[in-house]
Amino acid sequence: MFGWCLGLHKHVDTLANGRNRLYKLIDNMRAASLLLDEGKRDSVVALDVVRHIAASISSRDKPFFTVPRNKELKEWPRMDLLKTCHHIFLDWCFIRELPEMLECPKLKILQLNCQGNYLKIPDNFFVQMQELKVLNLGGLNCTPSLPASLSLLTNLQALNLCKCMLEDIAIVGEITSLEILNLEKSELRELPAEIEGLSNLRLLDLTDCSTLGVIPRNLISSLTSLEELYMGNCNVQEEVKGSKSQSIDSCISELRHLNKLTTLNVQIEDTSDFPRDYLGFGRLESYKILIGEGWEWSGVESGNYETSKLLKLNLGADTSILMDYGIKMLMAKAEDLYLAELKGVREVLYELNDEGFSRLKHLNILNCAEMESIIGSTEWAYGDHAFPKLESLILHNLINMERICSDPLPAQAFTKLQVIKVKGCDRMEFLFSHSMVKHLSELVEIEISECKFMTNIIAAQRQKDADAGQTDKIRLINLRSLTLECLPSLVTLSPE
Repeated sequence: MFGWCLGLHKHVDTLANGRNRLYKLIDNMRAASLLLDEGKRDSVVALDVVRHIAASISSRDKPFFTVPRNKELKEWPRMDLLKTCHHIFLDWCFIRELPEMLECPKLKILQLNCQGNYLKIPDNFFVQMQELKVLNLGGLNCTPSLPASLSLLTNLQALNLCKCMLEDIAIVGEITSLEILNLEKSELRELPAEIEGLSNLRLLDLTDCSTLGVIPRNLISSLTSLEELYMGNCNVQEEVKGSKSQSIDSCISELRHLNKLTTLNVQIEDTSDFPRDYLGFGRLESYKILIGEGWEWSGVESGNYETSKLLKLNLGADTSILMDYGIKMLMAKAEDLYLAELKGVREVLYELNDEGFSRLKHLNILNCAEMESIIGSTEWAYGDHAFPKLESLILHNLINMERICSDPLPAQAFTKLQVIKVKGCDRMEFLFSHSMVKHLSELVEIEISECKFMTNIIAAQRQKDADAGQTDKIRLINLRSLTLECLPSLVTLSPE
């Protein structure tokens, strides 16, 4: 957000490209040991000496004021220092009160995150901040309305109101320069119709706005410059007949008007409101989309791995949506795929995607009573390309699942598989066919439980292969964990 609004990324025309540029810079700094490597892309930690040197260099040309996180702001700097200040960072500090006005004519960034949700902003607080580009407010009491002086920030490009108490935010619609509006985890009951005037808005974040009750009709569709829309755990009320408001599911139908949208996070419980044959799904470069009942958004945000394309489907009897072109595009591009309660689907490959799930890294299948296999015996056009990047496979309560795959196995299938967990698949007599094992050189973890009729982990070699002299040894050289629980019929790991 800071880099984008300050123009630090040259020759970048979208937020996604700017973010990718930032990630590349972070990777380069980690490689040069300027940042610690904690395995997270969206969180960085600098060595103390690096941070102090960077602060010293930057403050020569662009003075700033900061207070360490969770510390108390005891007093504001002198007015002559504030007049030269370019950046102010008060990140979740304890602040007793704010001055009536801060005279900061050169200020570009103001980050004011306060502990406690009690601090209020005076009406004239922003009068002398006309150069402000980024305003980050967190944990503040902005009721009954935002400060009137906010409308004077005609150069403001990013407004973050994270974890704020909000009522009337109509004044935001007057800041037509806004490109980023973040209301994440704020207490807000209504998104005002005035927001539709933000014709330059590229990002709207309503994540975890659990009290949001109203989104006016046609508001989402009016934001035609929108590139990123985040609505995870945004519990908009059901549509009321004759009302100007709409349910969150109905909001999704307005996506057809957003031709620049490349990132979408949303949960859609009613599949009947899903936009059918929406070609815009093909443009999405990043998405977390949950369709159907039973999914918890908290589980999406706290996942054990990070993927940019996640799709969860719980369709029940409404399997017609699987034929939808938009859903097919989402499944084909998915890196993380959950399938639950599917009816009328017997094998994953071919029936759900006939191109082999070339990007899929994680596959979870839950409570699909009619599912019989992952790769069945159906012949298909792309016979050598199936699950080439799959890293984890989770199968739970598939009461008719007989096998993971039928022979012959596609050449690249499961060669990247590291984790497999199977539970409650009573009809499976073995986990792996003999020919499948040679594909599993990277397998690290196996977990099998509550499979009543499983007799072997690895099936016996087919007789025609043995007669042909194909006696490949079973080798799982990277296996580190094997968990077997409640397998009453288990006889041996392998009959060979």
